[in-house]
Amino acid sequence: MTRITVLLFILSIYSCADCVIPEPIPCGGSESNPKVDLVVIMDQSSSMNDEATAVTNATAESISIAKKDCNVDLRTEFLAITGVSFPNSLFTQTVRNYLNSVNQSTLNFALDDYSNLTSSAAQFELGAAAMDDVSQYFDWREEACKAILYISDEPVNGGSGTPIESENQAVENAIQSALNNEVALFTNSLNDGAIGQVHLDNYEKITIETGGLNFFVDNANVETYLLIMPQIICNACNACQLNQFINN
Repeated sequence: MTRITVLLFILSIYSCADCVIPEPIPCGGSESNPKVDLVVIMDQSSSMNDEATAVTNATAESISIAKKDCNVDLRTEFLAITGVSFPNSLFTQTVRNYLNSVNQSTLNFALDDYSNLTSSAAQFELGAAAMDDVSQYFDWREEACKAILYISDEPVNGGSGTPIESENQAVENAIQSALNNEVALFTNSLNDGAIGQVHLDNYEKITIETGGLNFFVDNANVETYLLIMPQIICNACNACQLNQFINN
């Protein structure tokens, strides 16, 4: 998937008002009340405790806003990668534990690849690998629009010490898994100085090429998530719509 393909998809929405287009099955199973499955994944390093609390405190109101804006049948799940616990938050399960609980077979986790990590703490920040695994193995509802939001203050896969070649490959793998499963990837990258331009480019790549968006902010608080979570929920069908555009 290229940025040109995505741009053509966007242009078609606005430039084809008079075209006769075969009507596909509605994304989400319904035009009036589409099903949306949203998985929020948190970098589980200790620096993310405030963001875990902010997401938790914003969730009920942001869902209410989204349902008013786009009337979705919403299901949410909140997962942390691995590592420290976030008390008094919704992030009480890890990606591995959840995916193992809903699958009967042995899973080949991208999260299990530690070969290029430069520290043990970097395993808490394998965001691209987590999105790869969730795209493939989550128990998505039939016909639901699928979206993942990943939140981190580090590069998208393995922290600032991970070789960029390894990060690039993890990003490519996550994109392919998302496209194969019609999952829109969204990210909230936090500007604390650890995310340089080369890493920010990967945040942009992993989202744009799957129909999502990266929200790059200096400080994340309740107000941040009241703003971005409704946008994510109401754009969760982008991956499905993009796939229909390509195949029609």
